[in-house]
Amino acid sequence: AAAGDGIATAAAGIVDELTAIEALLYQPAAKGTQDLFNYQPQLMSQFASVYGAVTGPDGYGAGGPDRQPTRGANERTQDLDARWQTVAERLHGVLADRIAELNALMQEAGVPGVVIGS
Repeated sequence: AAAGDGIATAAAGIVDELTAIEALLYQPAAKGTQDLFNYQPQLMSQFASVYGAVTGPDGYGAGGPDRQPTRGANERTQDLDARWQTVAERLHGVLADRIAELNALMQEAGVPGVVIGS
């Protein structure tokens, strides 16, 4: 029973961490279109906004007068990329380190571990 408790605790911790990471990427409070106006957009919505500003309503070719992304769009993309790197590192830590810890506990208990597909 003790091994099962350790596995359950480790798995719950991973779920909590992944849920927190998901909340950095998507607005969990947004359940419908109107909610996107009522809650702060998260990283994926912000990337989509910059993409929409750069590509325009027809899906291609907006931006500055020379039809290139504006300096502001490039700067915002760099800001968002930096934020993504922080989130990606956190996600990698969970998927690499925390899953390995969980798998070690599962191996000790004689049960198959978690396999993450590529």
